[in-house]
Amino acid sequence: EAIKNHCDAGTDVNEKDKYGDAPLHIAAVRTSGEVVKLLIEKGADVNTKTKWGRTPLAEAASVGSREIAELLIAEGADINAREKGGGTPLHQATYGDHVEVAELLIANGANVNAQDDGGYTPMNYSYGETASLLLKHGGKTKGEL
Repeated sequence: EAIKNHCDAGTDVNEKDKYGDAPLHIAAVRTSGEVVKLLIEKGADVNTKTKWGRTPLAEAASVGSREIAELLIAEGADINAREKGGGTPLHQATYGDHVEVAELLIANGANVNAQDDGGYTPMNYSYGETASLLLKHGGKTKGEL
């Protein structure tokens, strides 16, 4: 309700803090899909980047929030957006073995062999179920490419 009141009062939903985080970055990590929907309805940019280049989708992937990732993708979030260092939302999903988010990203066109600036792919960082998923979809490590 407080967020809705701020939005209704004309608060800029794309204003960033000193770290470059917009409200949508924070909502993608700390709130529900309802808040994310509200921010998007009020004009939040789904592809806005922090000063480290992370998008709201990368943030949602990093915490394993499939619900929020689905909302962002439906609104045009860039599946293969690169952050500083070259990582993608799929890299973020693999760090925490967030297999449901990784499945969603792959189903929507994520590059399973995207290399970060060090040449590392999501497979290099994966373990558990996410490693199996990436292998099933042709995932390779830096040394295999």
